[in-house]
Amino acid sequence: MKNNELNAEKFYNDFKESMQEGFQYNGVSYIELYKGDTKRFTQFINREIIADIIRNNNINFSFEYFRVDVTGWEQRKPETEKEAEDVCMNPHLWDLKIAVEHENNQADWNDEIIKLVHINCPLRVVIGYNDSDNRETDITKLGFAAICIKKTKAFSSFDGELLVILGNCKGKYKKFDYRGYLFNRSTNSFKKIEKS
Repeated sequence: MKNNELNAEKFYNDFKESMQEGFQYNGVSYIELYKGDTKRFTQFINREIIADIIRNNNINFSFEYFRVDVTGWEQRKPETEKEAEDVCMNPHLWDLKIAVEHENNQADWNDEIIKLVHINCPLRVVIGYNDSDNRETDITKLGFAAICIKKTKAFSSFDGELLVILGNCKGKYKKFDYRGYLFNRSTNSFKKIEKS
């Protein structure tokens, strides 16, 4: 890691510096804002304090980017209810099983692939579309997506399955003709799933 790269200690120090006693937002002290309206305080923290820390460390940022269209999880809350009660916490325990993104824009579903590469779960699914008159480009476009996947830092710990389902758009089509492609991490390529 580079000396000037944002890490946990630097983030913590920047956060503490930004949240000093006596600081105000729109004429209200931070502590009074928190006590008076926690929702507004959270928006302030996210949009003013955290965004500034990230921006000041020359990192791009966005709000709520990792909102996934549909997720599926296994609820395991009962396993921790007693321990949670003992420490006065709510019993949250679950395992993410599937993350699914659907993208209508035929030129933009690679962004959904890259998003899901960063999500740790056993099954990731992206449903996108390709020009019905050029379906032979499915593999070419997926080849480009595979190059992008390998270039992410998340690729080193990427595990589980990544399925891309492509259907028809544009042109003269009467059916979606969805086709499935499964990513193979060892070959860094997508292979069409043949009908069984």
